[in-house]
This record gives sequence, structure tokens and C-alpha cells, in this order.
Amino acid sequence: MGRLLNVFIAVVALVAKPVSSQDVTEGKVEAWKPIENTEFYGVTQRSKVTRRFEIYDPHSVEDLQAVRDMGFDQVILDHPNLHSHATELGLDVVLANWWHQETPQSAIDETYQLATEVAPGKLKAISIQDEPERNSPDTPFSYYVELYKKLKPRMVDKLAQTRLEISYWGPLSSWDQRYYEYFSYLYESADAMRIMPYPDLHEAPLSEVYLMMQRSKRAMQLADVDIPQIVILQTWVLPPEDKLPTIAELRVMAYQAMLGGAEAISFFEYNPALWQKTAGFTAGFRELMAELRGLSQRLSGAELETVLHSNGIFECTAVWPSGGTALVRVNTNRETMADMLALQIDDSSRVANEDLSKPEASQTSIVMAPGAMASPQSSLGECRVCWLKSDGPQCEPVTARRLRVFSRGGLRIRH
Repeated sequence: MGRLLNVFIAVVALVAKPVSSQDVTEGKVEAWKPIENTEFYGVTQRSKVTRRFEIYDPHSVEDLQAVRDMGFDQVILDHPNLHSHATELGLDVVLANWWHQETPQSAIDETYQLATEVAPGKLKAISIQDEPERNSPDTPFSYYVELYKKLKPRMVDKLAQTRLEISYWGPLSSWDQRYYEYFSYLYESADAMRIMPYPDLHEAPLSEVYLMMQRSKRAMQLADVDIPQIVILQTWVLPPEDKLPTIAELRVMAYQAMLGGAEAISFFEYNPALWQKTAGFTAGFRELMAELRGLSQRLSGAELETVLHSNGIFECTAVWPSGGTALVRVNTNRETMADMLALQIDDSSRVANEDLSKPEASQTSIVMAPGAMASPQSSLGECRVCWLKSDGPQCEPVTARRLRVFSRGGLRIRH
């Protein structure tokens, strides 16, 4: 009864004044305190690295080819006539819908029929609704719970491997317990949840990506489910600023999502005309996608332990079955913090057989053998350079010439 009462109060607040990611008091009752992010700081979480990459709204065959060549393996389509072209190019498909309590059954039946026509094994999911709290605020969330219960038995024959998904903007840092309880019903309406941390819209801390993922897990607990998360990152603009995140900001956001346990990371949206208005964004995004796919491949066999510290430093330790380890550290701040520059990422899992005279070589580690000293008097036989293979880190001795090259790269020497 308490949950239902809190849900009613939250609905009234939402309808009266929609929740904003910027104003922490908007639409709220003063007596209810927000759930503090402090409960998520310093807590170690275990996860696996993201293996799937998705993008929204390619609108032509040329768009599909372009995103495939960038490294995406999945698209979410609001142009359903493109599903055949997408699967022919090897892309998995999610069909986007905006169903609500006024949606006729015939429209749902039409989507179901379309879903059965997608190439076998290529239809990853059907998205029921996007941001129901904004796009259909009059539809109670109980509608989506009942819709899920009706659709899942129907899907057993032809769509047994296809998931039902839903997306929303939250949980926000301004929410109190009532909002968590109300939105927990969405987690009973889906096989996977799509969340959309867009911290750059209002220059909010980029750690909001990881924190939203943790708040989402909190909502899952209320619904008594444990479902995958798809984290949607921003490649669109909000008027009047019309500003895309920088590539450095997107990198920091993506690393948090990938190492924090997102099953897939998604980008809203593919809009090459918009991207071209920001110098260097398209080329930078293409390079970022190559980097993210490399990260996914390197860490695919590892167990990850992640922690976000209260100063905004995010750390992930990767542990392989062989016993090998690697450390990834991310400064989520737009300013220097502790020993890290603004938006700096240190990744000891990066491959070390690259041109180490480049500045990015500072993200590769030299690993000292046990007992070795990090000093000019150290025996070179005690110093090794390590990189990753499929079964974990592999090492070899460093020659005098290579050691000088590493030193020019400004690398840390680890004991």
C-alpha cells in the first residue's frame, strides 16, 4: 500500500511539472529528500566490459553503411523499411515504437508482423516506448506492465529470442523514494532498460553516467529484477546552445559505461549534417569508435571491478583467469584532480607495440618484476613491457633502447 501511495504522489508531481535534469527542486515536495549519490561512492561493483555498440536513427542505406564502417553492430530504427537493408549489411536491429494507452491494437499487430519479417537472429529487440514520462505523460506505467505480460507469451513461437525494451531519462539525481518506486514499474515492463545520462546538456559532472547506472540498479531492486542496461550517450544538440559534447567528454562517458557494466552503449543520434557543423567531430568520433572497440576486445575475457571515488576519479581493475591484471583510471572532471589532468584516461591494458614516441603512449605501462627498483641502477633484465593477448597480459624484457623510448613517452614505472 505504501508503494502505491508513493507512486500516486510521484505521478501527481510529474504531471504538474515535469522533472528536469537541471533543477533539483523542480516538481518536488520539500519534505521528501533526494536519494544522495554519496551511497554510491567508494563502493566496488563487478561487471563485464561492453561488447555491443548501437546508434539511433540512420535514415538511408548510405547511413547504414557509414555506421557499420564506423564499427557499430546494431541500429535502432524508426524507419522500419530499412530493416532488410540493415540485416543485409550484417547489422542487428531494434525496432523503435512509441506505444501508449491510446495506441490501437492494430498498430501493435503491424509492428509484430514487421518483426517476424526481420532476418532470423537479427532482431535484437522491440522498443516499446521512449521516455514515457515525457512522450506520453497521461499513460500510467501500469499500462506498460500489462502490455509486457500480453506480448511475451505471443512472442514465444517466432520471436522467442527478441527482447522488449523501454527507455527513460533517469533515475535523476533529484529523485526521492517516491520517484524510484513509481519508475520501478518500468523495470517490470522490459527485458532490458535503456537509460540516457546526458550530463553535457547542462555542463553537469560527467560522473553522472556511472551514477545513473547505479541509481538504475537501485530501481531494479525495488522491482525485484536484474536486467541488462543499455546506456545512451549524447551526439545531439539542445537549443539554443546547439553544442555537441567534445570527443574527450564522450570518451570519458563511454569508458564509464563500458567498464561499469552496460551490456551495450548507444549513441543518439546519427546525424552527419549536424556533426559536420562542429570542426573535427566526425573524424574524432570515428577514431573514438575504433578506440572503444579496441577496449572491448582487450578486456573481453576479464572480470572487472569498478569504483567511483567522491573526487570524480573512476577506477577499474581487470582480472583475467590467468591471474593477469590491468588498471584503467578515468578523471571524470573537466579540471585537474589528484594526479590526473582534466578528462585524462590512464589505461594499462593498451597494446604496447605501438610507436611509443607518440603522446598517447603515456597510457601504456611499464611493469617492473617483483623486487625491482625503479631507478637508473635497476637491472634491465628486471624491467618488462606488458601488453594484452586473449588470455591476459603478456610480458617481455625491455632493451636499453626501448627503455629510453618508453621514458620519452612519460610512462609510469610500476612495481
